[in-house]
Amino acid sequence: MNTLQKPLRILVVRFSSIGDIVLTTPLVRCLAQQLPQAEIHYATFCKISQRFSG
Repeated sequence: MNTLQKPLRILVVRFSSIGDIVLTTPLVRCLAQQLPQAEIHYATFCKISQRFSG
């Protein structure tokens, strides 16, 4: 990547129940495998995000 290119950034947004969020984890894993240079972030409610931190 040259210095003028911005890194690819992906934001996965899921605000509903914990089960729906768990079901999206294969998507995030696949994105990370297919796009290793990308920054992948996940947006959800604070009370749910505490269960996935780390």
